[in-house]
Amino acid sequence: PEQLQHGYRLLLGREATTTELAVLTRAFERNRADFAANPNAAVGLLKTGTSTPTDTALEPAALAAMTGVASTLLCLDETVTKE
Repeated sequence: PEQLQHGYRLLLGREATTTELAVLTRAFERNRADFAANPNAAVGLLKTGTSTPTDTALEPAALAAMTGVASTLLCLDETVTKE
């Protein structure tokens, strides 16, 4: 959850509410469980693009799950539209 709050703050300029953080945490946990059940999907996602993780201490399922949550944060109306 600390990483989720940090990402939220960087993108939106404010702390996530308890409810917002709970939704993001559930999404992360659900994604991590899915990627843990299908490790090839996690590795495939992490090989996408030109930047690939080099830290072997990072759990691929958790990193792939965080990638999904980061994508969600980037697509929020509040992130895209600054008024």
